[in-house]
Amino acid sequence: MPCEPLQNLSLIIIDEEHEPSYKQDQSPRYKVHEIAYKIQEIAANHDKEIKIVLGSATPSVDTFAKFENSAITLNERIGTAKLPKIHIVDMREEFRKRNKSIFSDLLFEKIKETLDEKKQIILFLNRRGSASSIVCRDCGYKHKCKNCDIPLTYHAKTLGKPLVICHHCGSIDKIPINCPACKSLNIRYLGIGTERIEEETKKLFKNARILRADRDTTSRKNSFEQIYCSFKNHEADILIGTQMIGKGLHIPNVKLVGVILADIGLNIPDFTTAERNFQLLTQVAGRAGRNDEEGEVIIQTYSPEHFALKATEKQNYKDFFEIEKSQRKILNYPPFTHLVKISIEHEKFEKAKEKAEKIEKIIKEKISTTEEKNIDEITIYPAFIMKLNNKFRYRILLKGKNPRSIIDKLDPEILEQIKIDIDPISTS
Repeated sequence: MPCEPLQNLSLIIIDEEHEPSYKQDQSPRYKVHEIAYKIQEIAANHDKEIKIVLGSATPSVDTFAKFENSAITLNERIGTAKLPKIHIVDMREEFRKRNKSIFSDLLFEKIKETLDEKKQIILFLNRRGSASSIVCRDCGYKHKCKNCDIPLTYHAKTLGKPLVICHHCGSIDKIPINCPACKSLNIRYLGIGTERIEEETKKLFKNARILRADRDTTSRKNSFEQIYCSFKNHEADILIGTQMIGKGLHIPNVKLVGVILADIGLNIPDFTTAERNFQLLTQVAGRAGRNDEEGEVIIQTYSPEHFALKATEKQNYKDFFEIEKSQRKILNYPPFTHLVKISIEHEKFEKAKEKAEKIEKIIKEKISTTEEKNIDEITIYPAFIMKLNNKFRYRILLKGKNPRSIIDKLDPEILEQIKIDIDPISTS
């Protein structure tokens, strides 16, 4: 039975508009916002008015920049509920105190206290991405690319042996034995899983009832709903999980949220990294204290000075937005430019790289011969997850006023070899 078009449509609401899931990442690639704007435009051409409401506690930088002058801001929670109190814990200090546990002293004490009060706890791990970065546990030094000043990503086996790779310029480096800044040998790969958190939690809090929500425990149909309902009915005291527990859950008895290691998400080599982390940490913090009793949030990190964490601690979106917007202006990223991401894949690493370099050369030749004025910058680099489904992946990123204009000038033979994403929400 064919679908009938909506009759007398007058309002489109895009709730949690910052969600990446509003961008379709497989062909045909589109963003829901752009479809809504197009519907509004078509209606206007027929003398009909459609209003669009974009709602979020943490709007995307692009959206807020576009509608900053017309945005309506709510500074308090609905009803009598208060915003939770947020603590940032410097894990370098914990290490200096010889606390090598995944729990800081503060988080450990707060978990005990919350369990004694018969309240519930969420322990959150940001596992966006699969690779680890390298950090000194004494001074907080991060191993960065000399060309790009972004964290290098640790790969254990992708290229046959342990190496660190820059997923912006493609440079490859050896792994340092000691810290280049303070010479300490306490240099580690930041990587931790929900299973290990569950094990440690069971050892330290033997009487606590614990649930875990991650890819392994929610793979079966309705498994997440069962975990959620069980926790909401207070059949467990502690819920451990990844992004899926960070948003949308309303469990009034949750008093404490602990973010185990904020740094994992902060080291993703992508222009949206700070934005995604501020959004995610602010959203997960919002799971605490959703009744009349004030909740608490403890964020553990080796980078307490990071502006995204400071803005999260203050629960101040405007502070975050102004800093992030200024940085994007310097680096020429959206909302100050447009992007086109071209993806190339091959079963062999060298072939993927060679193919990407060949296509990059063709694009540059097209630009020079046609006096193309819409592209300011071209970058070639390996994808953050370099190997997926037995194929190595390379990216070509085009920046400019209208970089998509060059796509129409490419031969069909080239277009068949690549995947194109117009205005991608991630460059990794």
